[in-house]
Amino acid sequence: MALRCSLSDWETNKNDFEHVIHDPHNWNKIPLINTIPNYELHDHQLVRFRGMVQYMYNPEYFMAQYEVEDNSSKVKVTRSGRYRDVIQCAPNEKVVENRDQSIEERQVFYCITTPALNDWVYQEKKLGLQQQETESVSSKVCDATTKRQIEDEPMDTDHLNQEASSLPQISTSSATVQEPKRFFAGNSMNNSGSSACHGLSLNFPIDGSHGIACLVKINDSDSLPSLKINDLIDVVGFLSLDPSLAHVPSSMGTEAENLAENPPPSIVPRLHAVTLQKVTHVNLLPNNLDDIYKTALKTKKELHFVLTQMLLGDSLAADYLICHLISLVYMRKDGLALGHFSLNLSNLPQRPDYTRLLYSVLERLLPKSHYLPMTLENMNTLSFSPKMDYEANRLSSGLLQLSDNTHLIVDETRLEAGKLDASGVVNVQALRTLITHQIVNYDFQYYSKPYDADVPVLILSEGKSLLPCNMLVSLNADPSCLNTLPEIFQAANHFLREPLLTEIRLYLSVMRHSDYEFPEDLQKQAQEDFVQMRQTGGQNVSAEDLHLLLVLARLVSLSNGEKTVSLDAWEKAKRMEAERKSRIDIQRGRAVQPANEP
Repeated sequence: MALRCSLSDWETNKNDFEHVIHDPHNWNKIPLINTIPNYELHDHQLVRFRGMVQYMYNPEYFMAQYEVEDNSSKVKVTRSGRYRDVIQCAPNEKVVENRDQSIEERQVFYCITTPALNDWVYQEKKLGLQQQETESVSSKVCDATTKRQIEDEPMDTDHLNQEASSLPQISTSSATVQEPKRFFAGNSMNNSGSSACHGLSLNFPIDGSHGIACLVKINDSDSLPSLKINDLIDVVGFLSLDPSLAHVPSSMGTEAENLAENPPPSIVPRLHAVTLQKVTHVNLLPNNLDDIYKTALKTKKELHFVLTQMLLGDSLAADYLICHLISLVYMRKDGLALGHFSLNLSNLPQRPDYTRLLYSVLERLLPKSHYLPMTLENMNTLSFSPKMDYEANRLSSGLLQLSDNTHLIVDETRLEAGKLDASGVVNVQALRTLITHQIVNYDFQYYSKPYDADVPVLILSEGKSLLPCNMLVSLNADPSCLNTLPEIFQAANHFLREPLLTEIRLYLSVMRHSDYEFPEDLQKQAQEDFVQMRQTGGQNVSAEDLHLLLVLARLVSLSNGEKTVSLDAWEKAKRMEAERKSRIDIQRGRAVQPANEP
């Protein structure tokens, strides 16, 4: 039979089932509600959910234990309220009022499907399932990577029945177990940002997103990892789908608040967590990462080739783009987000289809990304920063409420003439703050609260962007490429086939999260070079230039599969910066030349 566990089984044999569940080979056999319609699920079923913590409600108080009395026989029975939302009391029973009842609290998290998750991550699960049939995924690849199983398809029960004999046999207690109730709720994967029939918004950051929402309740918070807003989690727990949960009366809150905190379980199911894992990688990584480091230079060469073609023959821009794709905030110190590497690719061809073609390839390489056309309408109408809705007592999501390592591609070539309204000005400021400080200010009406972010931002523009950035790279396009633009991207997509495509995806994920060292002798060399740069460049060279050069050298080394910054990487970073700044000077010279003519 399939890997199943009733709630009474869990309470009776918790330690045995914990051992079974934490076996990575069994973890993915638990039904994943992200991909299963609610009508195929039942109340108190053991399931999984993968997604992002969008908001944290106040703790919820419940009776951990209580007594019920049979009206006829007067026999009293003690029952548990843990992992349940509804008291177990039959029509012929009543709850015994007792001052000694055990009252406990549990944390409540409103979670949603991971925003900006690209389609190929879902498809990759097929490879993962095949791999797990023959070998167990290691649980200790790297402390920083955590568990990273991907979102699986509904379990094949026929296949699992054949493997049931390999699982520990745990007896099923039927003393208090009733036949599970099933509730029809439509297809959970077809829910969009709101439910028209209930007037309930699922609160996705990106308009038009598809996925599900889930209320995750944690009874044993001390034994599970602490969570914060925007964390990605993979949680296992018992499902709660009783329709009566949609009609829980509220003695204090408004109707909007009651709907937000007690949405219909057919739309927002409850999940009582028994265990969870924080997720760093949403795509599947192999057991052995050594092979990825060994082939890093080869993979980088292939990636550099295809990016150079997409960037119309510009090899330097391809180098900077690779560094941008593997960048992340590795440390925060004195209010600075160290390691972030925003990039502005300017001087793009004035072709309306170019930026979309470029993004269509990037989204095939990145697990999480979002394309934002910087139109006047988008800037004035979209909500970028999350805002507290006090009427509903929940946080209304904004476009910038994204999980770490989600790439944001801002297409400034779509900006047209017009005027930003007050909302547009606020949105531009939110973008500037994200790019500069990797912080998103959440609006709590009477005050704003900064939340750390790690969202690499790529800006595509014709001239220098209106937004700040770490690196401005002026594209040096080959004019002959402009005549064959569709053919270039068609060839690029043809080039990015298996197994190369998977190799590049793994390369980007592993290099992004690699540790690195900066040797003391190279630090001394960097200081000496900086002094020489100041002597040559004068006031045009600042401490910020040194910081960006150090970040660039780190990314160049990582892109080569090196965990220690090498002298060659440092020298290449210096050459890249020299050529980049030379292009900017040439562009500036061209811009001012007509004004000097008589």
